[in-house]
Amino acid sequence: MSNPFIPATYVEPATTGGRYINPSKLQAGVPFKFRILSEEPLMGWEYWDDQNRPQRLKYDPTSATLGRPINPPSDIRVNEDGSPEKIKHFWAFIVWDIASQSIKILQCTQQSIQGGIRKLSEDEDWGHPRGYDLKLTRTGQKLETEYSVLPGKVGDIVKEALAALAESTINLSALLTGGDPFSTSATTAAPVTGVQDSSRTAAIDALKAAAKSAGFDTAQKVREFVTSQEGTFTTFDDLTVEEIADYTAIFNEYEGIPF
Repeated sequence: MSNPFIPATYVEPATTGGRYINPSKLQAGVPFKFRILSEEPLMGWEYWDDQNRPQRLKYDPTSATLGRPINPPSDIRVNEDGSPEKIKHFWAFIVWDIASQSIKILQCTQQSIQGGIRKLSEDEDWGHPRGYDLKLTRTGQKLETEYSVLPGKVGDIVKEALAALAESTINLSALLTGGDPFSTSATTAAPVTGVQDSSRTAAIDALKAAAKSAGFDTAQKVREFVTSQEGTFTTFDDLTVEEIADYTAIFNEYEGIPF
């Protein structure tokens, strides 16, 4: 056929070429390989407004609804029958895209993806997903779409990813205010769970190592010990800089004596 509409030399751009990873846009049957860099995911609720813009609300474990609006927001987008669209629970985290060797943000609302990552993270043989690569695969189309999450290579985060993270200005909290997480101005936003700069991440890692050496090898054990001594601990990411330093020193000197 002469003058084909699609040139024979055409190569379809990679679906992960942007700064965000949308699982629904992944090439079917081709695993997306990545390493999670966030200590914890940013969690929240997402809906689309009547101007076709995403609106996100923070997950609140202290709320009876976990932060999900009891009633549909007044600006929520509606379906053809006039009913409000569904408000979805989302996770977002900073990842290292192994194929492109670059830092990106992966956000997912699919329960199968969230459940797959959670299952691995709670498995004693795998643990925190910063310790191994993940392979996310999409199969099927439309209502038949399915996602699978499998563990990959085990080992420390590669130095290229750590260097890129140290230089990065990514602030996931900007997702909750409609800002650009990649913008330098977004770095001034208040920290939220799962959002850390490189120095803070290193400090938290040092605290975890000190706690583990003292015999407190899980966040739950740290929480129980700290709160039993009238200290304050919800998650590592909620600690202030001063608390991180103080608790690290305490665990480094711990000999079975309470705070």
